[in-house]
Amino acid sequence: MGPRGLAHREHGSLPKEKGYSMVLRAWCAAGLLTTAAAAAQEAPHNEYAIVEQAIEASVNTWNAGGRLAPIVRWDGQPVDEDYDVQGLSDASVESIQTWRRFAERRGYRVDLDESQRVLVISGLERFESFTSSRRVVERVLDRLEDYDGMNSEGPLIVLRAMEIGDAEDAISGAELLQVDHRLQVFEETGSRRDVRAVDARLAEAVVRAHVEEHQPFLSEWMVDGLASLIAEDVTGRAIIDGEAVTLRQARLDAARKHKSDESATLEIAEIGGRVNGKGLQEADAMAVMSFIDEDLRMEIVAELGQRGEPQLIAKSSQETEVFMSHFGKLGMRDLQRSLKRGK
Repeated sequence: MGPRGLAHREHGSLPKEKGYSMVLRAWCAAGLLTTAAAAAQEAPHNEYAIVEQAIEASVNTWNAGGRLAPIVRWDGQPVDEDYDVQGLSDASVESIQTWRRFAERRGYRVDLDESQRVLVISGLERFESFTSSRRVVERVLDRLEDYDGMNSEGPLIVLRAMEIGDAEDAISGAELLQVDHRLQVFEETGSRRDVRAVDARLAEAVVRAHVEEHQPFLSEWMVDGLASLIAEDVTGRAIIDGEAVTLRQARLDAARKHKSDESATLEIAEIGGRVNGKGLQEADAMAVMSFIDEDLRMEIVAELGQRGEPQLIAKSSQETEVFMSHFGKLGMRDLQRSLKRGK
């Protein structure tokens, strides 16, 4: 599942007779005690709707796992619980405090990059050393410099969940604290032999978190295509339909699907699966984004990412309008021709 499709859970209602204390116990079990408990104390006791999403599947985790003390580092430097580290921002401290308990309960490590833009939460045993992962994050952030800079709200959060239950509980807790818009979660299924796939998933998650934060109205297919493209540039692989592939493989896959396509110009709505019911065409998204000159790609991303439109059909028309304004009919035909040829 991962950043491409980890769905939010459906939650039941909290019976009022269970009482306010159960709310705090659930937060405690989810591992988000420090910030959530403070929020709970400030909230009216009758506002059960705000807490009911944090209850399901949380209590059992209190006694599960080994309660390992988490490894928390900023650019490789240990961060103790007194947070007395020169240069560490208040926003970063708040984020670390929020997720430190989760890491402690579930056996994760917490790593903040040098620029304090991304907080990565990884399985402690699998990622005992974070050296290679840190390089991936740094290189991705370098590539994202032109897609807007650091957000004043603090670091984005990327969770490489070792179990689906951890992913679900993290999402529930983040929704509860109203920070879910800054959280990117995926289930990390790769082994030590799948280094490129593991790195690619991390790279894509960082891109998605950053772009969705700074370009909130960019459509899913464009976010997906951009994430795949940057991940492949940084790690040599992108995750397409669950498989680690190169850009060349993605282009060839798209070309095979479009070989008999009679469309003269690029049909943008079809890439997002909005008109054909096939769902997001990941190989197509990556291929199309790769055929666009980088400077023009950044311009289009910035233009569409800031233009809100609640209706998907209207959004598709908006994208077609923007693409036509930059490429014209001949340019759209060239994009379609490139997609069919794979180059």
